[in-house]
Amino acid sequence: MLERITVNVKRETPLQEVDEKYTRGMFSGDTTRAIDLVNSDETLPYNNIFDYLQNRVNGLQITTDGADYGVFYRQDPSISSMGNIPMTIFLDEIETDVSIMAAIPANQVALVKVYNTFAGAWGNAPGGVLAIYTKKADDLKNTGRTNALVYNG
Repeated sequence: MLERITVNVKRETPLQEVDEKYTRGMFSGDTTRAIDLVNSDETLPYNNIFDYLQNRVNGLQITTDGADYGVFYRQDPSISSMGNIPMTIFLDEIETDVSIMAAIPANQVALVKVYNTFAGAWGNAPGGVLAIYTKKADDLKNTGRTNALVYNG
């Protein structure tokens, strides 16, 4: 007969739950910065995710020239003939063009992850990686949330 049993349970944070739901393989887990937008409605007034991120992520520089966007992370002015190296952009873990991301409304984004470098991208992505995940059907219904949950690694 057992007298006392103690069960300790470590509960995941909402950000960890979103990360587990959306990411796989090399994209899961640690990152430089992660923003959970499933549990937030902060993106509602923004046209696209770049408009939202522009003043939200320290070191992220977003340039616009009409409909064209340039996305750079923590780069100082360069005297190199190559200039600044743009970030590699992933949409739902598939490398994509920044113009495709600019067409997706910000309120359809579930998770944003920023990496300084990333072994899963060509040349380890010397300009950094911006991984963006669109909301799954059940998360599109969730509304009435307030502030984005942010992790700065």
